[in-house]
Amino acid sequence: MAILFDLDGTILGTSEKKIDILNRCARELGAPEVGKDEYSEVFDRYIQMGKIDTRKPIFEELLGDGDLAEELSEMYRIRSLEKTFVYPDAEEVLRNLPGKKGLVTNGPRLDQWEKIERFDLSKYFDVIVVSGEVGVAKPDPQIFHLALNSVGSSPGESFHVGDFENHDVIGARKAGLTSVLIKRDGSPPRVRPDYEIRDLRELYELIQRR
Repeated sequence: MAILFDLDGTILGTSEKKIDILNRCARELGAPEVGKDEYSEVFDRYIQMGKIDTRKPIFEELLGDGDLAEELSEMYRIRSLEKTFVYPDAEEVLRNLPGKKGLVTNGPRLDQWEKIERFDLSKYFDVIVVSGEVGVAKPDPQIFHLALNSVGSSPGESFHVGDFENHDVIGARKAGLTSVLIKRDGSPPRVRPDYEIRDLRELYELIQRR
């Protein structure tokens, strides 16, 4: 058995909404602000296309200016990292939960690894798969299978825990894993998971049932 975790929104949170951080950076650079839906659509499209190191190509499409996109990518990387923290329940669970654990995250390679290293998360995981590094992203089943193959676990005996229905729940289902959706705010899920939790410490009891 293995337990795979999403990164952003599951293990890591931010003290300010990411779109607000982004648009504050844009204003400081004299760039136009970006709508949340527009940014999410372009971001996800680039993530799904394959390998990607930074957000520069995403911002270049949004802004139509390569130099400005590079500046915004770097400023946003620094500012968002300053606002990022590890959820207390996540640190406790990663430290104490027995068995094989993996991290499966969508995002640019350099950005995701910087967060992983900044918070010393590698020590908790037997495998880490970053979409921007391997060229395949959630909800594609392949990214889950890459992680499971690395730790010698089968989908039918494994779990995936994440906060985003479209990537984490649908992806886990397509890959044959048991899906666990964490909704810290208690809002109703748009896609029904196998299990829904509000705190990662609920995993202790959930895993024991297996």
